[in-house]
Amino acid sequence: MVASEATPFAKTGGLADVIGSLPAALQAIGTEVAVLLPRYRGAAIEGGRRNLRSSSGLAGRDPL
Repeated sequence: MVASEATPFAKTGGLADVIGSLPAALQAIGTEVAVLLPRYRGAAIEGGRRNLRSSSGLAGRDPL
């Protein structure tokens, strides 16, 4: 999935809520999911690659 926002990283509307929760629901039924988001300056992601699933329910990895 590619989106401009996802909770908890960037949120301005309902899209962030959907992209923040849909990947976990899809993963629960056996679908492999990856989420790609822009790295906004205000995004609270700290150093290195991180498995986003552990803190937010999002499937995939932070590319930084």
